[in-house]
Amino acid sequence: MFQRGRVEVSKYAREFHDEALVIDLHTDSLIASRLLGLDLAKRHRTPAGLTPWMLHADIPRLQEGGVDAVFLGIVVAPYSRGAFKRAVRNIKFGESVIENNRELVSFAASAEDIKHARERGKIAFAFGVEGMHALEGKLENLEKLYSLGVRYITMAHFTSNEFVASSASRRKSGITPKGREAVELANSLGMIVDVSHTHAEAIEEVTRISRAPVIVSHGAASALHPTFRNLRDEDILNIARTGGVIGLIYASYWL
Repeated sequence: MFQRGRVEVSKYAREFHDEALVIDLHTDSLIASRLLGLDLAKRHRTPAGLTPWMLHADIPRLQEGGVDAVFLGIVVAPYSRGAFKRAVRNIKFGESVIENNRELVSFAASAEDIKHARERGKIAFAFGVEGMHALEGKLENLEKLYSLGVRYITMAHFTSNEFVASSASRRKSGITPKGREAVELANSLGMIVDVSHTHAEAIEEVTRISRAPVIVSHGAASALHPTFRNLRDEDILNIARTGGVIGLIYASYWL
């Protein structure tokens, strides 16, 4: 039941939520902080025109929502040239946000870090890079990102790259030989492979060759709302077979 834009939650659901370890697999809050100068320690209004899309999350609302950990999206413009440098710059900015709010949040590079943050009453902030175009075609950059604390990487974003086709691509295309190498390297490093925004053909192959669980950090169901980036039933089943999970995107347009 909706009242004044809010959802009434049952006592059982509230208790379950409070007891559960709640992890948001993808938020674009760093964009709001870096480009718009929003202080994530303060409650802010979503900028005009972006309400159904992003920039909703700030620390006060994460606390109120009972969120224990958040993966901050490291997002760079959708082309490879200079992308790695931009990604590193965004990671460094993210580090400064964490440092400036160290009484409320802490950096997480492992599951244990998330558990320890929760025990101390803090929200764990982790990093996930959106799109392998940030690697500029170089596998060694994947290792560098891991050393900087990045713990998942999305294979594509809104454009295709040297590793894989984007879900926005109109051509039927899957994963490239270099993309297979990237999945293998990510598995060996312990970096999670994310197939959000990834072409359906590529999802099928990635979930088949990966030796570790594959995730969708933010996605929705094509059966309910068929768009280029939503997941088919077979995609959902393939991800589940790896032991992976799907983070439901809370942007109303895609639902």
